[in-house]
Amino acid sequence: MEVRRIFDLLPYQQKHYPNKSALKEHDAIGWGTISTTEGLEIIEKMSVALVKLGVEPGEKVLLYGHSSSAFVLLLIQGILQLGATVVLVDTHEPTHELKDVIAAARPKIAFAERVADLKKLQSLSLEQKYLQQVFVFYQTAEAPNLEALLVVPMAQQLVELQTLRAAIHEDDPAFFGYSGAEKSYQTYSHKEILVQVNLLAESLQFATNNLVVSHRPPSDWLELLLLHAYLAVGAQIVFLRSTQSLLSQLAANRPCATGMSRQELEQLREALTRLPAGASRRQRWLNVWAIRTGERFAGRDQMNVLTWGRLALAEWRRYRQWRQRTGNRLEGIFIDEPLKSSTRNLFGAMGIPIYQVALPSRFH
Repeated sequence: MEVRRIFDLLPYQQKHYPNKSALKEHDAIGWGTISTTEGLEIIEKMSVALVKLGVEPGEKVLLYGHSSSAFVLLLIQGILQLGATVVLVDTHEPTHELKDVIAAARPKIAFAERVADLKKLQSLSLEQKYLQQVFVFYQTAEAPNLEALLVVPMAQQLVELQTLRAAIHEDDPAFFGYSGAEKSYQTYSHKEILVQVNLLAESLQFATNNLVVSHRPPSDWLELLLLHAYLAVGAQIVFLRSTQSLLSQLAANRPCATGMSRQELEQLREALTRLPAGASRRQRWLNVWAIRTGERFAGRDQMNVLTWGRLALAEWRRYRQWRQRTGNRLEGIFIDEPLKSSTRNLFGAMGIPIYQVALPSRFH
């Protein structure tokens, strides 16, 4: 893949996999879609707005939120193509962690997901004196926001933006990471991030022109890398922000891939294999038998005839039903934590491979 900087991924998609529904999410009005072309136009608007706000190459910009969204993914690209560094912090992190990140990164400008998050950052800025400007992502009358600043750039502004883009090298910093446990921080270059993105993209070739879902915060390293790998292979990314269960959302959207934590995967397993109330003793026995058979499933190439026959019966009884409950399209779930072999085998028996991503130690 001829991409050396992270913000080149969407232009790469435009060249190889132009998509009329590259990004999709549900808001208060309904489902909204953004094409590859529209995404590139929004990124330009964001970058120009950031320049007007005073963002310069080498500075750090704090993004404080929890939900994965098209707006945040595009904003990350808009920041990076100015030569600035992105600092991602989840709103679920304790306040002392947020204080430590601000003290270490010293960002002059920050963007928050909600007005309540903005007020929290404003109060911290009075304590630490680093943050000079704080905005919310989305348009609202309650607080200054980035969305209201997005206008069509003038020709001269686009020329200046192209000059900034051209000056950025693959070894320049792209993301700022902070370890609360060790009280240490480090930056990650475009090149380091893209090495991991390329590895994921190799496993995601099946997602080209297919739908994937993102439901985890972009501050999670695996989710951040997956989002950019989805861009690299030309997948259609659907951002989930509903309060419905994950299983219900998988069934409704029918994705071919997604990322999860180990806990989320175990919860999905429990939801899939749980029998309805009032199930008979025979149904319970068959369910337990099918689960245990699947947990021993180590691959069809390692089976004898008897094992194959048992698996075929169990698959007919249960596995096909479980897979259908996820939308019957899942071809890969990506996690970055060790997983019990029994769980991996059971999902494999359903026809849903589990990919454990071995991130370098410095990404943890």
